[in-house]
Amino acid sequence: MDLEEQNTYENPVKIFIRDIHKLKRNENDTNYYHFYDKLIRKVDILGVVTEVRKMNDFYLYRVDDCTGEILCRYNHFSEKNLQEVQETEQLEELVAAKNFQQATESGAAMESILGVIFKKSKLQTSPLEQGECAHVQGFISDFFGTREIWAFSLYKVLSSAHEVDRVFELSALYSNVYSRLDGV
Repeated sequence: MDLEEQNTYENPVKIFIRDIHKLKRNENDTNYYHFYDKLIRKVDILGVVTEVRKMNDFYLYRVDDCTGEILCRYNHFSEKNLQEVQETEQLEELVAAKNFQQATESGAAMESILGVIFKKSKLQTSPLEQGECAHVQGFISDFFGTREIWAFSLYKVLSSAHEVDRVFELSALYSNVYSRLDGV
């Protein structure tokens, strides 16, 4: 049975770290893992950074969500990230040239929204520190017998309210959605 015939889920799945360690690797394609009756390869986690190590071209973060911890690899200075930073800086210059502050209320709202986007983009290129909360999306991988995440998106969480919301969100997902997948 190939992957197209099975239930694959290509979007990052919001999941507790403990469950990432429990996932069983698919026999047909080792890039996918069994999560209930679905095959997944991307996850979305949120947790506190408990360790930071610089390794050659990337950073290695140990992230803990109180259900477990996992290693996350992320390259802050990959070509893709540097290109995004350059595009963001060009967009910032364009916004400054338009001078949204002296525009209408909708212009001020647009400036506020773009300000958040610019700040988020800059955060992604600066390494996180121990004790900061991180939102990580990436591919599940087994590297020398250790389960880890090769992150394609990593952001510092700016509000502790987001951490609390995430716990309630995951509780609702597990009880209302994931629990119903098992018998489908």
